[in-house]
Amino acid sequence: MAPLAGRIARTRRAKRITPSIGNLMFLRSLDLSRNGFSESGRLPPLSRLHRLEVLDLSWNSLQGTIPDTLANCSKLPVLYFFRNSLAGEIHPNVGLLSELTESGSSRQCISGHLPRTMRNFKQLVELDLSYNNLDGGVASSFGNLNQLKHLDLSNNKLRGPLHVDCKFLPAISESPVI
Repeated sequence: MAPLAGRIARTRRAKRITPSIGNLMFLRSLDLSRNGFSESGRLPPLSRLHRLEVLDLSWNSLQGTIPDTLANCSKLPVLYFFRNSLAGEIHPNVGLLSELTESGSSRQCISGHLPRTMRNFKQLVELDLSYNNLDGGVASSFGNLNQLKHLDLSNNKLRGPLHVDCKFLPAISESPVI
């Protein structure tokens, strides 16, 4: 079966994301950004989308938490949730997304500590978790992320120094944005 890609461009007609989208097991790319989903505002189960490589749900009115079952999409390199109303903590299962290269979930209500499992993102190049309610220290969450070039954790409640040895982060040691 040929790989599928789907983009629903700013229709403003749909009020919610249909749960049946989770049955598209051969889907590789799903861009539902800027559709203003408002009814229920919940994410449907996406755990069967094992081949998904791009998921963009930015600029909607999604609520609730980022589902831990998203970790079943283990081949997912690109994940965006910018500008929604997602809340709660980042589930430790997020560390199972080991192929992640780009991720952004800024301007949410995500709270809690950065899970230590984020150090499994060995391919991560860009991460934006700015404008959330993250707290605690950065600690060793970003320990051996050799590919990381852009890290934005601004406008959170994080405290303390960035506890990483920059020799393990050669790309970010030359970047002025932390």
